[in-house]
Amino acid sequence: MKQISDMLERTADGAMLVNEDGTVTLWNKAAERLLGFLAQDVIGRPFLLDGCEHRPGAREEA
Repeated sequence: MKQISDMLERTADGAMLVNEDGTVTLWNKAAERLLGFLAQDVIGRPFLLDGCEHRPGAREEA
């Protein structure tokens, strides 16, 4: 896992890692530039997508 984290930190592409609980564990510098959120403000928080927490079963079917 350390190798993947190191690789994502070095890439020019915006990248993040989310654990099985839906918590952001990595947010690289490119993600900061592209999305405007600092890693310190994102890491440790739940990943949100379309206002719904990103985890299995979190999104209700319409």
